[in-house]
Amino acid sequence: MVKGGGEARTINTDNKEPLLQQMNRKMAKEHSKVIYCKCKTIVEPVFGKIKNSGFRGFSVNGKKSRR
Repeated sequence: MVKGGGEARTINTDNKEPLLQQMNRKMAKEHSKVIYCKCKTIVEPVFGKIKNSGFRGFSVNGKKSRR
């Protein structure tokens, strides 16, 4: 019986649960952690530099309105 007299909760998984478990096992290995850390990069500074230089967006008006 659950505290408060309610029904016991059930935990449902979706069809991707086996993939999640497989990735967890893979990432538990030290070799995988090293590779993953090399792949992780922060992209935000690149966009921040572009925005700070005055560039705010692409022109999508076409050839007619450029003239």
